[in-house]
Amino acid sequence: MGGTGIEVLSRVRRLVEETYGSLKQFPVISFLAIDTDRDYKVSNPLAAGSPLKDNEKHWASVSGKNVQQIIQNLDNYPWIASWFPKELERNITALEAGAGQIRACGRFAFFCNYHAIQQKFQAASDRVKVTKVLCKVAMASRLTTVA
Repeated sequence: MGGTGIEVLSRVRRLVEETYGSLKQFPVISFLAIDTDRDYKVSNPLAAGSPLKDNEKHWASVSGKNVQQIIQNLDNYPWIASWFPKELERNITALEAGAGQIRACGRFAFFCNYHAIQQKFQAASDRVKVTKVLCKVAMASRLTTVA
């Protein structure tokens, strides 16, 4: 999650590609990067693996209108009100441009995007499960051919 998470994912991706030749050769891994900055670029492309595909990324966007609506009615969102720092209320609309390494802003964006993130996570998990099933079918096919 966030720019730091993307940095780590890109390096893990490179290590998998270097070790196995390609991501297809190591089908038990799936990637999902979540960030509030749609245009984030890894700091050192030479240390990164292949670029993340669109289905491996989620932009946790929050509109200024959405932010204002939640902040003005924080009592209706006790799951946010319980941890949200009051000092961020006046500057939270800046979240449209990204969380800017402010943990509470990133957490706010996560809460606002929870259902979409959950769907993306499920899709990432399903990609691994489908590959697992295909591997089992291929192995069963080989066993029946040998027998």
